[in-house]
Amino acid sequence: MENQLEMEGSEALKMYVLPFPSPGHTIPLINLAQILALKGHHITILTTPSNAQVLPNNLNVHTFDFPSDQVGLPSGLENAASAGDSVTAHKILKAALLLKPQIETLVQQNPPHVLISDFMFRWSSKLGVPTLLFTPMPIFVDCVF
Repeated sequence: MENQLEMEGSEALKMYVLPFPSPGHTIPLINLAQILALKGHHITILTTPSNAQVLPNNLNVHTFDFPSDQVGLPSGLENAASAGDSVTAHKILKAALLLKPQIETLVQQNPPHVLISDFMFRWSSKLGVPTLLFTPMPIFVDCVF
């Protein structure tokens, strides 16, 4: 039994990491992704072109077209840190949620062993692959909610 566990533990997994486009969500997930990559797993960050520009070069990235025009955002405004007001922040949230069909297609055509998704994308747990929902909030905040 011990040898079987060692062998299973040494196999590299193909993992997709789906952060919400906001620094408070992205940074902790990227840190986790880097740790998993150092352990030998094949990590691919699922993001948008503008958000991909700030990611570390040592991680694989798959970008999706951000549906800015569908929610009335200017092209390139893809991160909540760039929102100057709550209306713009809400549009970024709405556009991020509209990424669902593109992500579904990728996962169906090229499924990972595991999807690690920001909790803002709760629908990701229904994509037919093992999914971990990640929350960057401290456990105290979860307990309060």
